[in-house]
Amino acid sequence: MKTILYITFILIFLSSCVGGLGLAVNERITGNYYLVAADDIEQLSLSYHTEDMEDIYGTVVGETVFAVGFNNHYIIVKQHPNIDFKVDKTITNYYILPLKEKINWENINGLMGPLRFNEFNQKRKELNIEDLEFTINYKDLE
Repeated sequence: MKTILYITFILIFLSSCVGGLGLAVNERITGNYYLVAADDIEQLSLSYHTEDMEDIYGTVVGETVFAVGFNNHYIIVKQHPNIDFKVDKTITNYYILPLKEKINWENINGLMGPLRFNEFNQKRKELNIEDLEFTINYKDLE
């Protein structure tokens, strides 16, 4: 009986590993940029991934991302900080990421943020991306 339980447990474990990481969310945004959450939607982050990175997704903007917009030159992000496994929805951070062919991990391609709303709008004006909208929205995380 114990042998059957062990085999069942091993089969369930292995089947959960089939097909990659088994992430809760793995949504390609543009290029090599993805929205990724390992186990729970509240872990949603903007990440960078290429084929040669195998199962590794490098975090660009950490938890909890809830809105993203992009064009050919920039990705914009709205995020609530996730502190001690709790999303603080009273704070909204904004980020602007210049898109380049490859990522420079030393400065994350000049990632701007966290910014407050008025700082974010000022940067958008400076970069002439005022018309760039948030097109991917996770309403449950707002």
